[in-house]
Amino acid sequence: KDFWTKEGEVGQLWNKLFKAIISTDANSTAKGCDKMDDGSAISGTANGQRDATNPEKAACNYLHAGFEKLKQLSQNGTSQTGNDNILDKNPLLKQTVGCLLLKLYAKQMEEKSTCLIDSGLKKAFDTAGKALSGNCSWEDELDKCNVTIDKNSVPVKSKVDPVLTSNELSIESLTTHMNEMRTLCEQLQCATSNWFKKHNNNQSGSGSPTKTWCNFWDDAVKATLQKMFNKIDSDGRNTKDGLCTNFGDDNPDSVERKACNHITAGLEHIKTLSGSGVSGQDNQLLHQAVGCIALNMYADKIIELTAKNCPIDKERIKEMFNKWNSESKNSCQNSANNNDCFQCKREESYNSCQLSVGDALLATSQNVTCNTNATKVKTKMEGLLLNDDPSKSISEVKSTLSEITNMNNSFCTQLQCAAKQYYAKVKGPGANSTDVKW
Repeated sequence: KDFWTKEGEVGQLWNKLFKAIISTDANSTAKGCDKMDDGSAISGTANGQRDATNPEKAACNYLHAGFEKLKQLSQNGTSQTGNDNILDKNPLLKQTVGCLLLKLYAKQMEEKSTCLIDSGLKKAFDTAGKALSGNCSWEDELDKCNVTIDKNSVPVKSKVDPVLTSNELSIESLTTHMNEMRTLCEQLQCATSNWFKKHNNNQSGSGSPTKTWCNFWDDAVKATLQKMFNKIDSDGRNTKDGLCTNFGDDNPDSVERKACNHITAGLEHIKTLSGSGVSGQDNQLLHQAVGCIALNMYADKIIELTAKNCPIDKERIKEMFNKWNSESKNSCQNSANNNDCFQCKREESYNSCQLSVGDALLATSQNVTCNTNATKVKTKMEGLLLNDDPSKSISEVKSTLSEITNMNNSFCTQLQCAAKQYYAKVKGPGANSTDVKW
């Protein structure tokens, strides 16, 4: 009667599997978990494979370790006849019960994960799972079968779940680590997959994917950025008060002050996206991530456009981000980790960022350009922000950049910029006009 309890044989087997899971390297590439097998031209990949996201890779590695341990425990020759344990006497049964444990655990991981990990779970089943004499498959419905206990037929899931939840705190810790997003790129990768899943009729097992890469970039992302740059355009003209008074050498019309005003207007807008006005956590993270990437690209453009006539050092731009974040009450100040909050910082991870979405979530498009560079974040964002075709870009980006770099309306600004040019060229890059010794 103790067979199914956490102290019984099933619980003892699970403890061994779970120890192997939590001891593995979630970032390992040795088991093939760095590649997912559900990619093609639709998802911007070749040879049927795509790069795994970090959560997919971690989920795959965790389960892979569990399967390897199960294989070790249930190999021929490990049958033990010197004790009364049912599983020790029957390696095939041990393998079946272990598969059931790992399958239900994978389902728990899938349910608790912030980011999509089903492709990673499937990869582990299709490789290490099938190595168990081909008897453990992601498609199997072992969790739906019944077992007879004391002449009563009961769902096997009801017997296994209490065993799995006995390690619930460890499972929570594992999924938190698995979903840790350290960079803007990782946050956008997570949000993108969730966006496609949310708009996918296939979730219920019927219908087909409804959204293409064109829908994602030209509709969802562009609409998000349009709202942000509308706010930057309207609120960035404020030169009277706020933390930006610390920039621009006491000149409210200075290029540096205007740059700060526009950047912090963007940061303020992104902060509002953490409220209840955005429906769904996936949409919220998507809006925040693409907004922050766009704002970082906007800051890069400010540095580029001011370099010749009124240079603003990149460290000065970074200081604008840091000062706003330190003085603004954002959602990360009282958070234990970065998975349940968002802070837009100055970073460059987007430069090499590539999205990775399985084909099962993508609709086939008749427009061949939809898949062109579809996963390259910087390329697609530059097209939305800086395209010379007004119908394809956000006009407020260029108009506000022109406003920031305009020096014609203030002699003081012109003089400050001349000093910046002199000091940057003669004394070194990054110098402020206030450092000039007249």
